[in-house]
Amino acid sequence: MEWISVKDRLPEMDGNDEAVDCRIKLDDGSETNGHYEDGDWWIAQPDPFVGRVGAHYADIEVTHWMALPEPPKQ
Repeated sequence: MEWISVKDRLPEMDGNDEAVDCRIKLDDGSETNGHYEDGDWWIAQPDPFVGRVGAHYADIEVTHWMALPEPPKQ
């Protein structure tokens, strides 16, 4: 998997998903898991009681993203 600049391309929704989970790189050079939804980036913050939730921070700037690999097959 390779990093993709947000200037080149943004994650594409497939019509069935509410959000696209991905690895993101922030403008400070750090990396984290997040998701892209309705034109906004969210930092993933899992909550064991309600499933996946996210926190949207207006002051973060995502520079690159990378698709997550498929989960392992059991």
